[in-house]
Amino acid sequence: MGIILKKGLQNTIITYLGIILGFVNIVVLQPYLLDPEEIGLLRTIFAISSFIALVAPLGISNITIKYFSYFRNKDKKHHGYLGFALLYTLIGYLIVGILLYAFSSWIISKYYFNSPLIIQFFYFIFPMSLFMSVSSVLNNYCNVIYKPVLPSFLNDIVVRTAYLIIISLYYFNVINLKTLIILYVSIYLLQLITLLIYILKTERPQMMYDKEVITLGKAREMIKYGLPFTLAAVSAVGIKQIDSIMLGWYTPLSIVGIYTLAMFIPSVIEAPIPAIDKIAAPKISDAWVKDDHEDIKNIYFRSSRYLMLLGGLLFLGIVLNVKTLYLLLPHVFSSGINVVYIISLSSLFNMSSGLNNQIIFSSQHYKSGLLFLFLMFIVVVLGNAILIPLFGMTGAAISASVGSFIYNVLKYFYIWKKLNLQPFDYNTIRCLIVIGFSAFMGYFIPDLVNPIFSILCRSASIALTYGILTYMFKIVPEINEIINRKLLTFFKREN
Repeated sequence: MGIILKKGLQNTIITYLGIILGFVNIVVLQPYLLDPEEIGLLRTIFAISSFIALVAPLGISNITIKYFSYFRNKDKKHHGYLGFALLYTLIGYLIVGILLYAFSSWIISKYYFNSPLIIQFFYFIFPMSLFMSVSSVLNNYCNVIYKPVLPSFLNDIVVRTAYLIIISLYYFNVINLKTLIILYVSIYLLQLITLLIYILKTERPQMMYDKEVITLGKAREMIKYGLPFTLAAVSAVGIKQIDSIMLGWYTPLSIVGIYTLAMFIPSVIEAPIPAIDKIAAPKISDAWVKDDHEDIKNIYFRSSRYLMLLGGLLFLGIVLNVKTLYLLLPHVFSSGINVVYIISLSSLFNMSSGLNNQIIFSSQHYKSGLLFLFLMFIVVVLGNAILIPLFGMTGAAISASVGSFIYNVLKYFYIWKKLNLQPFDYNTIRCLIVIGFSAFMGYFIPDLVNPIFSILCRSASIALTYGILTYMFKIVPEINEIINRKLLTFFKREN
């Protein structure tokens, strides 16, 4: 767990700097710089592009996580695996791009009545999804060679900073809406070029794949493994993007904009997952190759405990402060408060489940994981179709949360039954007690006149209570040892 914790911590720091920047961007400034309809436009373009970017690589990210260990050889430049991955992705994008163009009239028709602004900028989705597809492959390659820091920095800091700059230019009438969209797409081109230059400079990879190692038979084996993950990618969108995509079918883009802001706030809770995942996923994959079940058990057990504890603190900070936070925003956005509550609860449950995704999808049981993903996708799509017309954005949040809950429960029981692994013990109960008691204490802290001071004081009080209880219950022995060592050193100096 040493390298996972060290590099996971680096990624977490970058991720949270990005979250802070994103918070300032989306929650503090964006509601004043853009109309809800303009926020909804940008979100919908991003959601559809992300959908295409997940599908187009035809499962290459999962192929890389599972199979890269077989080709890992720095002296031989990993046998040109990067060249194979990029070629495979470009072929996949060509196929998916043709399908997108063939169905573009149908997609546009879904937005015709409620969100006509989408139609004007629909075809910008093609270049943006291409840039995002290739960037995802380069990101994934950096992860498996244990160099995840720059990709995280680009994605969490650079992209968000550039986004803030261009919407500021738009607000001050330096650029018009069309130029804003062009620059928005160009941000992802900049990300792609930077990643490519970084890999070429630091790794000097062999772009022509080694046909003696990546043989036709091995390529078929990898493709046979990866193609079903195209379905997995489609299904994963059910929890990530499909709500925003379908919301624009039934409601105006302004509602999508309000929903976008509301959905961002609980995203803070799950921020540690991708940070840890970037390092843990290759480690779990290597453990499967070595048949090291003890290492997998250790990662699963600790990830659940740490993520649940951290997720609980973030959950309390959000749900106990969200009403006060919305006082700082234009009143039109306050209709999204219920979305924050619903998604926050779902995010806490997801955090508490640990790294179950990586354990299933890097093992021989990945087909069961695909089935669970597909079931989740069906639940979310049907839920959206039924609940959005009835309850609007709240219906989308309920649908996403129910789908996530079912998905995690299925994975939990499957791993328990098939692999005899489950991450919960007496410390789980202690975590729940800490979360529950801290919530009780935080609920009765009164609001101050100034909303910002209210949020700061309540958050500090919750964090202090949470920290003391975590130390008293010895939920994370490593933290207790560090604190005890520091206290012992301090008192020795005093004496």
